Order: sequence, then structure tokens, then C-alpha cells
Amino acid sequence: MAIKTKSKKMKIIVLNVQQYKDNDIIVDAINENGPISFKVRGASKPTSPFIWLNNRLVIAEVEYVENVRYRHQILKNAKLISYPIKDNKYSNLLAINLANEAMNAMLEKEEQYKMFSELEGYIKAVKEYDDPLLAELIFLSKMCEVAGFGLEVNKCVYCGKTNDIVAFSFSEGGFICRSCLHDDILLDLNKDQMKLIRSVINHHSYKDLPNEKISVIDKKLLLTKFNEFIHNAVGANLGSISLILKN
Repeated sequence: MAIKTKSKKMKIIVLNVQQYKDNDIIVDAINENGPISFKVRGASKPTSPFIWLNNRLVIAEVEYVENVRYRHQILKNAKLISYPIKDNKYSNLLAINLANEAMNAMLEKEEQYKMFSELEGYIKAVKEYDDPLLAELIFLSKMCEVAGFGLEVNKCVYCGKTNDIVAFSFSEGGFICRSCLHDDILLDLNKDQMKLIRSVINHHSYKDLPNEKISVIDKKLLLTKFNEFIHNAVGANLGSISLILKN
């Protein structure tokens, strides 16, 4: 009796690649609905038409075969949609490494698909902009939100008042009004930096990144603060941020 097989097509983003026996690889990826894993035969060979699948954060349309006889689903065909690195730019590479590192550190494998649309927009943005710092800040803010520890920048975290905001504190979780401010609150940001983090967190698209003049020092300070905040929340140190700050 013949084994029934069927194929599926979908758009995916590659998160991790593992070497398998011979020249095969196992690709761990996400689509809009969840995680997906499949085997690509011969993908480690330089002559493979799918050698580009060895790279993390590649966006592709793939077709794979489901068959109960196989331990892994088998790639049938694939079309490259977007390659994450542009002109081997170091800042580009650091931005891609940051996204991959943050995804693995902040979300369980079963939850990573929730960042699919965000990750797709981020990958395109860091290729288009010479300075990816703003895109990195927006991505990290969305990661925090999906991971369950988003920051409040539209009202006071204590009383909910939307006016007379005078401070921001990462440790307290966001904006603080004058009435709720007390001596024990660590003030993390000045007025301009508070405007920046509000813009970053409220930004919904990478297509129109804020174009006002923003100090590189302020952007890097915010990256440092996000790194500290993430470390306190999940115990992870994102090494990519240290490299970005030195670049």
C-alpha cells in the first residue's frame, strides 16, 4: 500500500540551522502560525540550489513534503524572498545577530512565531537604512511586549494620568507623573530621551522610521538601558548590543 504524501507551501523566516548527516541540514523556522522544522537534502554542498538556506533570518517561500515514513519533513522546493545581509555591512550583520539572539533569549520556541511580522519588517528595515539603531530599538521594544514585560509610555504607570508626565523609569515600567514621583524612583531618561522612547514604543511600522534628528548618543543609551532591562527581566545578556555600542 502506497504511503500518502502531501506538500505544503508557506513563507518562512529561518531562525536556526543544524548540520545533519552527510550534507543535509535541518532548518528551524517560523511562519505566521507557528514553528516549522524541515530537512534540506544536500544543502551544505556549494553546488546546492538551496545553499542560502544555511543562513539565519533568510525569508523564503518553501514547499515541503509531509510523509509519515520520514523523521523530518523534506524540502521539495524553495524560493528566496529576502537575504538579510546587504553588501556584507558590519552594522547590518550586528543588527541581524541581535534579532536572532533576542528571539532565542526572550521567547520559548513555541512562542517565536508571534514575532513573525515584526521580524519580517525589521529584516527589511536594517537593509534599507544606513543607521539601524532606531530599527533595533523598535524591535527590542516589541520583543519586550510579546515576552510580557512591555513598557508604558502613554500614561503614568501608577495612576494612569496622561498629563504632567515628568519621569521615566525602566525599573518601574514606564512613565511617571509629577504626583506619583517619589525619591526612591530611579530616573533613567532626560526629556529628549523620554520623547525618543515614546516614539520607539508607539511606532507601528518600519516603513516610516522617525526622521527627526536624534542623537546617536541617545539611541545608544537607550540600547544600553534596554539591555539592562531585559537582563533584569529574563536573566539574558545580549552580547550583540555590546558590539553595536562599540561600532
